[in-house]
Amino acid sequence: MDNCNCNKERVQPKPMREHLLKAKHAVTESDSIVVDGNKVTFIVQDGVISEVGVNGVQAADILEFVHELFVGLNSEHPCRENSLTITHIDEALNWQTRRNMDRQTRDVESTNQD
Repeated sequence: MDNCNCNKERVQPKPMREHLLKAKHAVTESDSIVVDGNKVTFIVQDGVISEVGVNGVQAADILEFVHELFVGLNSEHPCRENSLTITHIDEALNWQTRRNMDRQTRDVESTNQD
């Protein structure tokens, strides 16, 4: 039983791979997110960027990927639950942005300091 209040008008759904690739390109052009069919691999940053350089994605990048995936899915299958999921991912991303701004203000961004 589907409790999602989806539109009755259906569009031809895109293959999941298309949604995944669109989400990947919205986040990064690097090889840190690999889409292979409907399989996604994230290479997560290992170490402080100022010391080791960029070698993967940050946790917020994964949230952005999932956000874009839900936006794409919600464009085909709009419902309250998808919209609320998008809203809460937006809220999580906002908190991460605020955290980064605070760390920049305290001059501890890109360090292991609290």
